[in-house]
Amino acid sequence: MKISSQTLDQTVERKLDPAMKNKLKILTEANKLEEQVRFIGKYTGISEDELRQKVLKLGGTVNSVTTSTFTAECPVKTVIELARLESISYIELSKTVYLKN
Repeated sequence: MKISSQTLDQTVERKLDPAMKNKLKILTEANKLEEQVRFIGKYTGISEDELRQKVLKLGGTVNSVTTSTFTAECPVKTVIELARLESISYIELSKTVYLKN
């Protein structure tokens, strides 16, 4: 799977933040479709249990869920499939935060 205009239709493109789009492009060009990606997502119209089931069915793992957001991890090839779901409204690549004392 290559990240291209055909793969990322306008609906999917609007749901991915720029850092996630860039990460997907780099990893697919390197043929690393099984590499795990951590992200924060926003969802609507389904219960927490339904969200967990959808992500699990597509090959991902949900780490935490609130009433409208979730954190998850899944293979690169699954991120676009998740973005195609009507119930998923946004996916943002997780960021590492370094704290200083």
